[in-house]
Amino acid sequence: IYNVTSAGAGTSSYSTSITVNKWQWINFSNSGTLYILAVNGTDTPLKYNGSAWSTNSITGSISSSANIINIFQHKERVWLVEKNKLDVWYLASQAISGAATKLPLGGVFNKGGQVVAGGTLSTDSGSGIDDLIVFLTDNGEAAVYQGTNPATDFLLIGVYEIGEVIGPRCTFGLGGDLIVITTEGAVPMSQVIRQDVSKERKLAITDKISDKFSDAAQSYKANFGWEGFVYPLGHYVIVNVPEVAGSRQRQYIQNTISGAWCKFTNLNANCWGTLNSELYFGGNGGIVYKADTTYQDAGGQINAELKTAFNACGSYGQNKFFKSVRPLLLTSGVIDLLCDVNVDFEDQSPTGVVSASSSGSAGIWGSTTWGSCLWAEGGLLSRAWITTGKIGTTVACRLKVASNGISVQVNGFDIMYEKSRGTIY
Repeated sequence: IYNVTSAGAGTSSYSTSITVNKWQWINFSNSGTLYILAVNGTDTPLKYNGSAWSTNSITGSISSSANIINIFQHKERVWLVEKNKLDVWYLASQAISGAATKLPLGGVFNKGGQVVAGGTLSTDSGSGIDDLIVFLTDNGEAAVYQGTNPATDFLLIGVYEIGEVIGPRCTFGLGGDLIVITTEGAVPMSQVIRQDVSKERKLAITDKISDKFSDAAQSYKANFGWEGFVYPLGHYVIVNVPEVAGSRQRQYIQNTISGAWCKFTNLNANCWGTLNSELYFGGNGGIVYKADTTYQDAGGQINAELKTAFNACGSYGQNKFFKSVRPLLLTSGVIDLLCDVNVDFEDQSPTGVVSASSSGSAGIWGSTTWGSCLWAEGGLLSRAWITTGKIGTTVACRLKVASNGISVQVNGFDIMYEKSRGTIY
């Protein structure tokens, strides 16, 4: 565990021997002190009080506090998940340590298995007495309760099938909702408790990429590193997908404003976090990176590809000769790009390699020679026509760009085409 508040080499924050480095953790405040509480299912739980780390004593009838593999909070109370059990444990209100009390769930779930995670579901997008608590098993069941104190006022709302959950970091909050990463997609619990389970995939926020997500779940669900994370400043949701655990990852990214999805590749992140609203991720080589900053990839170029939806141009079934395409881009410098079209649902990227240098980027006031760089607040409008010469009934635009220190904004595409005289049936 390292302190990386300042750029540069990380400072060892906890040097005592750690057996497993896959921690689950929460921020928890009580009596004016903000703590980090961390567990991993093998080592003694830890706590951080803002200045120092120490072991966290969890007592009671739990077999061993080292068996606590997950942790979450609900209504000012810390909840603990014991590995390989259908039991969860809770501490006293606002307590961070001390005696844990068991809430047995073996008789609640119908499919057996083990509890792997939990979280809070708000019914009104806020935090209040009407918030529900959700417990999730590895066999795809969710038990939903309402109440504040399990010993006095807990009431079971229902048990729901949600699809097989993926990994201990399978939950994240989005607004007041609790999103659960399952083999069926990233599913909002608010919809699960209101809808037929057969509609689950349609309910998922990943519905638009359901095929891609399903393929990833089938191929990589056993790998550690699945995680959902919300980045408010960038207006996107991150679903981290470990293709090779500890080595190679991809991310599915949803724009929270438009609902559109894209995919990040070659951004090998084990885990995500924010500090002062800015985004960071933990890499595979012991390095923490600051993300979404500058228009470079660790000093190198960023490669991007785009494919629009297919469009029949107002006459579905009629052949068209697509003569040329014009990408409408606003950039802060000169970029290298390739553009083409796909017809009739083909999937072909523009052929060729794009490369970029930082020579066309905007200058820095006070350090760049006058007249040698572009004005930073200015923009170049790229709107050159590119010959395509393809025939089909529907068309999608394909764009490939490389940028190194240059911003690129895609505003749209113009297509020049000629209709055939006949219509294909």
